[in-house]
Amino acid sequence: MKRILHSIIILLSLTIALTQQTYADSFSATALTSRYSSSPYAGDKNAFKGDLAGQCTWYAYGRVIELAEKGELDSQAAALLYAALWGKTGRDAKNWPNSNYVGGTWHCTSVTPLPIEKRRKGLLAVWNFGEHGHVGFVEEVSADKSQYRLSDFNYYNDTNYREKWYPFVGNDSIGGAYPCFYELPLPSTGNASLTYFDGAGSLISPSQSGFGANTDIANMHANPSRTSTAVFQFLNSSDQCHHVDISSSLSEAIIQVKNWGDHEILTAYKGALPISVPSQGTWTVVAVTSTQPLTTDYVSVRAKCKTSSDPLTSSYHNRTALDMKLIPLDSDYYWTGTGSIMSFLGSGTGKTSDFVPTFYSHKSLSSFQWYASSSCSKLTISGGSGSTSLYGDNEVAIKNWSRNKDGWGGNLCSSLPCTISRPNSIDDFYIVKVKTNANATGGSLSAECTN
Repeated sequence: MKRILHSIIILLSLTIALTQQTYADSFSATALTSRYSSSPYAGDKNAFKGDLAGQCTWYAYGRVIELAEKGELDSQAAALLYAALWGKTGRDAKNWPNSNYVGGTWHCTSVTPLPIEKRRKGLLAVWNFGEHGHVGFVEEVSADKSQYRLSDFNYYNDTNYREKWYPFVGNDSIGGAYPCFYELPLPSTGNASLTYFDGAGSLISPSQSGFGANTDIANMHANPSRTSTAVFQFLNSSDQCHHVDISSSLSEAIIQVKNWGDHEILTAYKGALPISVPSQGTWTVVAVTSTQPLTTDYVSVRAKCKTSSDPLTSSYHNRTALDMKLIPLDSDYYWTGTGSIMSFLGSGTGKTSDFVPTFYSHKSLSSFQWYASSSCSKLTISGGSGSTSLYGDNEVAIKNWSRNKDGWGGNLCSSLPCTISRPNSIDDFYIVKVKTNANATGGSLSAECTN
């Protein structure tokens, strides 16, 4: 009743304003204008593909994935829907606000309208009525924030694409219900924007000298639309590797650090290079991300072990703290860590075998740096849960450590475990990346020399 009374009070002024309305920014057009669309967001990348094509849930899910991959929504929006809805039963639109599905904070408007400060593009809108309810996506909000443009499918069993302007205050009910709104994350200007995974380095035997032992280099390459990320793993030793210093021709970088076995980032900051990275346990993994897309062909990033008597760089003391967020490296895949197979240094962890964690709730992108040699010419990749199928965008791929993104070969495996061979007879460093679905590998991946 309060909602209706509020609507009557301003209905006249809103009606006048509609004829003079100007509009704010909006998202790019969608490819999902037909249930028969050939877009991957209608098919393989959609949790509601197949018989549910043309349903409101199919469209809303696909639209979010589409915009996340374009960089118009934060990639964590795609990860959220994937974890909430992929492979589950009972995913009707009216259930999305429940904690078993999307959950989180929803603002339901049956009593009071959505507050003005919450009105923006990138909202999910769910109407709870009938057996299934309805869901749509807010494409645009008027400049005065009085209206929103909703895109949806299957409005009252009409399995066609539709767009319509609704008032935030007034009659935006469907099936007798007013919408509940959920804010999907927009792209961040901080450390959570989609970045490109480029290279990996290893410092796994600080008592020895040389690349892969107490120092290493990873290359970043030019990418016109994304920042680039290089990752390192180092073994903590107060005598030889208390911390590492990161240096490059880049003037500054974003640094994100965690213990090798953890899922969550433990510390994140931005600072001028060179900059120190203190250890976060026995084994520490570090992601170094450029603050802007690179314009040169490549930039080398070097990590070097420092002892406990070596001072931390002044830039570390003047660093800017950032939010500790998961790192989106490839569409809706998140970086889990990096491992090392430095076979020329001997045997053991980091030399002939290693592990990386994988996510239970997000798709995982894991990597290994592999020194392929006659003593380690084959590498077996295994998941902790036994046999794991690789389908869709999941893959095992390899490139020479110095190559750019065009150096990645095709998918080498259809399932895990699988064994890959070194690309040629020359001893050299390679990067292996493994992309897996959420909870596909039982929480871990291993790599081991098998010859």
